[in-house]
Amino acid sequence: MALSKESLRNRIINELESQGFGIGNLGRDEINWMYRFATAIANAVVDEIQQNAETSEEHEKIL
Repeated sequence: MALSKESLRNRIINELESQGFGIGNLGRDEINWMYRFATAIANAVVDEIQQNAETSEEHEKIL
């Protein structure tokens, strides 16, 4: 299965839940911050992996 932002976000949320974080809980500002944090982390990780993969393909050399 290919890594996607959504699948990674879901894996992060599942891991947070298994570690005891209250994923369904809202903050004082009525925002679910764990979901937003998981989304931000997943977006950053997948974007970085994709960018590095593209750079590697362009500059790949076997020495």
